[in-house]
Amino acid sequence: MAGYLEDLDELVLKCRNKNAREYIRESVASYRAEAYRSAVVSCWVAVCYDLIEKLRELSLAGDKQAEKKIEDLDAIYRDNDTSRALKFEREILDFARDKVELISALEYEDLNRILKDRHRCAHPSLNADGEQYAPPAELARLHIHSAVTHLLQHESAQGQFALDRILKQLHSEYFPTSRKDVLKVFQNNPIRRARPSLVKNLISVLLKSLFLEEQKDYTTSSKLTSSLTAVCTMHRDLYEARCAEILPDIVSRVEDDNLHHVAKNITRFPCAWESLDHTQQGRLTSYVAKLPTEHFDIIDDILSFSPLKTVAVRRVKIASLNDLESVIPFFTIPNEIIDRSIELYHKAKSFDEANKIAAQINLFASDFNDEQVRALLSKLRENDQVMGSFELPKMLEN
Repeated sequence: MAGYLEDLDELVLKCRNKNAREYIRESVASYRAEAYRSAVVSCWVAVCYDLIEKLRELSLAGDKQAEKKIEDLDAIYRDNDTSRALKFEREILDFARDKVELISALEYEDLNRILKDRHRCAHPSLNADGEQYAPPAELARLHIHSAVTHLLQHESAQGQFALDRILKQLHSEYFPTSRKDVLKVFQNNPIRRARPSLVKNLISVLLKSLFLEEQKDYTTSSKLTSSLTAVCTMHRDLYEARCAEILPDIVSRVEDDNLHHVAKNITRFPCAWESLDHTQQGRLTSYVAKLPTEHFDIIDDILSFSPLKTVAVRRVKIASLNDLESVIPFFTIPNEIIDRSIELYHKAKSFDEANKIAAQINLFASDFNDEQVRALLSKLRENDQVMGSFELPKMLEN
């Protein structure tokens, strides 16, 4: 019910700009006093104040079109030019829609109705002789709701300017990589109270950058995946809907040679796997089952990802020494990798092979549990190539 008929006091509290909030509060007071003409007039004044304040914020942020518009407004104030002021007011919604993308086409229609009804309420010359315009209570309430939900509650930066601003921030070398820190950043930039169109566009850009562009370094990939996770946390419904809408098409455009990119990134943020259709899920499953040696280093990510874990475990069980040598012990080594290393060590067919596997085990040594240590030691004496290898003492020491 709250989503159907929102509380007016809650709408007032959602307003960002102080002046606009006061006029909306006045509009609500007029509505409750059954002064519906006054409610409509105050509502439109709140819209104007909010748009002007947003243009000033955009001007300070570097938007050239907003800067020019504010210069025109300052000139109007300075010259006390009433005719230009009226023209500015008539055109402000068009400017907000077409130039700085503060409002969408549909939002423009609702806000423009407030302007038209304001004229009918405030200008007797627009009404027939003796006719008195009396807006119904429902119309006044609708205008208050439209003003707040379409405009007053949102950040100043929307549209392409806001998107460019967010992406510029994201690509800065000082932008954080951890999910927690990225979420804090996003909670203090335009995405926090963004319109759905801005959220969807940001999700699209991030997904395409992750899956379709050239291989990223670890820092850049972390920024992108942490950003997607932050957007999901803040706008989960929009995030899930957008992923389901565009991710299958994005993945279908990825060539087989680049599927490692998808297999790695699909494990890193919510709802990605569920957004894929059965065809793409099957394609990724088959890829992991035959994971090439040159990309075996992503196996640790896949092993921790439940939808692909079973097939990843099967792939590890047939892993060769060359496969294992590509695993970088940057984080904790999965038990499946350690178990396979032990198995290969016990089956070494030459001193050279035993030395190579032992050298790899040395890299994993700190991740061995007691059971794995016992398993490693249990069959050493059964293989002369292992017992005679010069890496054995170092491995035992580790």
